[in-house]
Amino acid sequence: MYEQQFNPFGGNLAIVKGYFRSGKILTLGIFYVISIVLSFILTASVSFSTLINSAIDYCTRQGISVPPEVRNAFLSQSASSAIISAAISSIFPLLTAIAFIILFAKSRNASENSSPIAGATILHVLAVISLIFTIIGAVAGILVYAFVFIVGVSAANSYASSYSSNSTYSQSLTGGVVAIMVVFGIILLAYVFISIFYAVSCKNFYRSVKHSMTTPELENKGAAPYGVFNIIMAVFSVIYMIAYMVMAPSAAGIIFVSSIVTILIHIFTAIMALGYNRYIKNQKVGINSAPYGAAPMNGAPMNAAPAAPYNMPDYAAPQQQTPVYGAPVPPANEQPAPAQPQALYCPNCGARTEPGAPFCPNCGTKL
Repeated sequence: MYEQQFNPFGGNLAIVKGYFRSGKILTLGIFYVISIVLSFILTASVSFSTLINSAIDYCTRQGISVPPEVRNAFLSQSASSAIISAAISSIFPLLTAIAFIILFAKSRNASENSSPIAGATILHVLAVISLIFTIIGAVAGILVYAFVFIVGVSAANSYASSYSSNSTYSQSLTGGVVAIMVVFGIILLAYVFISIFYAVSCKNFYRSVKHSMTTPELENKGAAPYGVFNIIMAVFSVIYMIAYMVMAPSAAGIIFVSSIVTILIHIFTAIMALGYNRYIKNQKVGINSAPYGAAPMNGAPMNAAPAAPYNMPDYAAPQQQTPVYGAPVPPANEQPAPAQPQALYCPNCGARTEPGAPFCPNCGTKL
């Protein structure tokens, strides 16, 4: 029989496991696995067909006939590139799926030695990496936008000056380009801020889950914002789905299925985060308001009353008698003389009776 090690954080661990044992956690992991498969199909089919069609269109416009061996080599290279791209893009979803399955499986195990902290740690590390890449991508996107803005405005001015001597037309053209670029910049900045706040809330949420498993404090920091931002990302996914289906009608079916899975992932993630936020709040209220010794919500030890201090028995101390001056002091080992029984007399006739006699020997009165 194995001895269980003392776990000072078993209470919080049991509480957190009580939430992540829900079936929606397993559903999230399954959706991520499906998204990986669809990502392979979508990336391979769309990238492959797009490259082929672009190459054929270009050669046709230039009046160039592509030899069969060149065409086959191009097809092979395009297919391998698409597969590599799909494999790289599937790393994060694969690790996320593994983390959610670990969370669910370990939480379903009631043993104190079964801890889902590995799943929470994977999700937290992925969230940190995602935040770093999001910030890098945001900075790069803003720099590219600034470059395109400057080049676009400059090109508009040059074009207007070269092909028209009308200053009003030049100003109108430049103003139109600037207006379009400003609108695009506002959309870009909104997307950048939403992406960064989404990544930050994701990191804070999974850090709170991990923190609650390993410390005496229950945390739900980032849970509510993460849930809200997932709802926003689900709306963005709908917009992306429509845009991609318009741009690549030949792959509309696989784009639709893949986008629906992505939307469901965001919806279930929002449900998980918002539910966790409410769950932890309820647990905190239960812990703070429960009397000492009350039964906890999920079988986890709460605030049991502290053990009473051990008190020594209150033995009666021997009383010391003040010695009378001149009285003889008895030896320490001398036992006191046994008390002599006193003589009794009959209350009826006054005759002397023996101690313990039930009747008077003279008149028979009951004593």
